[in-house]
Amino acid sequence: MKSLFLPKKVAGSLITAGLVSGCTVAPFAVTDGLLDDAAWKQLSAHSLVQPQDYTSKGHILREEGSCRFLCANGNLYLSAEFDDSFLITSGEKDGDDLYHGDCCEIFIKPSGQPFYWEIWISPDGLRTVVKWSKKDNIESKGRLIEGREIRAAVTIKRTPAHGAENAGGWILNAAIPLPDVSGLEPGAWNILIARQNYDGSLSKETRELSSFPQLLKSSFHRTEEYFRLK
Repeated sequence: MKSLFLPKKVAGSLITAGLVSGCTVAPFAVTDGLLDDAAWKQLSAHSLVQPQDYTSKGHILREEGSCRFLCANGNLYLSAEFDDSFLITSGEKDGDDLYHGDCCEIFIKPSGQPFYWEIWISPDGLRTVVKWSKKDNIESKGRLIEGREIRAAVTIKRTPAHGAENAGGWILNAAIPLPDVSGLEPGAWNILIARQNYDGSLSKETRELSSFPQLLKSSFHRTEEYFRLK
């Protein structure tokens, strides 16, 4: 594990044009896809929440997260913002198991198909893609989807209260290709945006799991509960 304190910008850039909201044409053009672009403010921000089996036991989410998303030109564009007072990562390179530290997880599943992709992106901009033919059965692992690259840019948030040595959270902007599978239309995708958030103890007992949409149980592989891009 490594504690992470980064300069403001990390890893990659986004090139976005002609974006659509959900899968409906947006009444604006986004020039760079970054969260501070005014166009993003016209989109709804969706809060990540703990699974119901956590909340039913009285767990309260300490550090919140939210996401906005667009899809166009065969890509899912994501802007996510996370409060995070202790940034810690586990990977050394793209393709590593990044979920042992702080990370955002994006799941994309083509409707009517048994397989789906899980993407891990860490606060240091590392990316890993896993293709599942079904839960617990990995078909492939790397950093590409069907030969196409996941693009990501990370900004570390800092506030005067956190000082120079500590972060206040992180902002992720990502462009994720939606592979052409069996001639599926753009709206035929089921999506989950999720987060693993560790504190300094690195314990799974104190790790926070949250997602949009909310899941019934604390497993991000409950594909029947993902939301549909429209």
